[in-house]
Amino acid sequence: MTTDYESSDLGHYDIEIVTHASFVLEITWNDENGAPIDLTGYTARMQARDDEDADTPWFDVDESDYIALGGTAGTISVVIPKSITEDITSEEGVWDLMLTSPAGVTTRVLHGCACVEKGITHD
Repeated sequence: MTTDYESSDLGHYDIEIVTHASFVLEITWNDENGAPIDLTGYTARMQARDDEDADTPWFDVDESDYIALGGTAGTISVVIPKSITEDITSEEGVWDLMLTSPAGVTTRVLHGCACVEKGITHD
């Protein structure tokens, strides 16, 4: 799925994760004029867990592994492999995606509920 988000659209976005399948989220972060926000030098981190207070996340990923930032294009691509999704045993939870600018300003880009569907076809 690819979605464009303007800075005014930041906020709640529910996702569905299918166990035993890769989870893919692709977005473009745009400013209020529709121009892509330059993500050069930014870092990113995404977590999902049972609830906001759960100690152990289902996953904790960043741009060093499963998140790619598209620089001047403003794109954010998250690809979490089935080797991680197959270990999720919950049916629902919460998630968020945080970006930190080169100046050290951290912004929660998106957050929401995470619905987990059990994949039928798997090894």
